[in-house]
Parts: sequence; structure tokens; C-alpha cells
Amino acid sequence: MEKININGETVHLKKGNLGYRVIYPHKNDDGTINWINTLIGGWENFIKLLFILFVLLSLFYGIIEMNRDCINMAENPCEYTDLNCGAKKAWNSDFNFVGDIYEEKGS
Repeated sequence: MEKININGETVHLKKGNLGYRVIYPHKNDDGTINWINTLIGGWENFIKLLFILFVLLSLFYGIIEMNRDCINMAENPCEYTDLNCGAKKAWNSDFNFVGDIYEEKGS
């Protein structure tokens, strides 16, 4: 780990395979534990984590709402289509379709 001073601020760098990268050390210069870096990896990483969690939770909420609407549409098709809901299908004992049976409204 290397320390450089940029505009009066100390930046910690570590050399990797693709060059230098900024790291957030777990201990301060005086040897005390830096709890923010230890628990959440620094404020920048914490903001990234919150954004990713927000996107994932929004995706899951959208999927749940879409499924709820599809179930509602399957249970109440007459509210969403122009179907004749007074018609019932007639089937014989061999489960062959015989025809439509219409009920009058109000009965």
C-alpha cells in the first residue's frame, strides 16, 4: 500500500495486475480501527451498494405487482376484455364442447 498526498488529502493506493487502484484501509495512521471502512468499505462503496439494492428491490416490486395484476386479470376477465360474461360453455359427459348457454342479465 502506498500513500500519496493530493491537495492536502491522503489517498491510499495499491498496485494490482491492471495498475494502481484506490483502497480504503481498515486501520487509521495511528493504529485505531476505521469502522466505516471495516463495516461498509467506505462511503463511496456504501452509496453504490444502496443504489444496487434500490434497483433490485424496484425490480422485485415490479415483478410482484405484475403477477398480482395477471392473477386479477385471470380471475376477472370480463373487467379487462369485451367478453360476453353471460355466456357459459356447455360440455357433454365426454368433455366435448357442445355450445354456449346464455343467461339473461338480472336473473
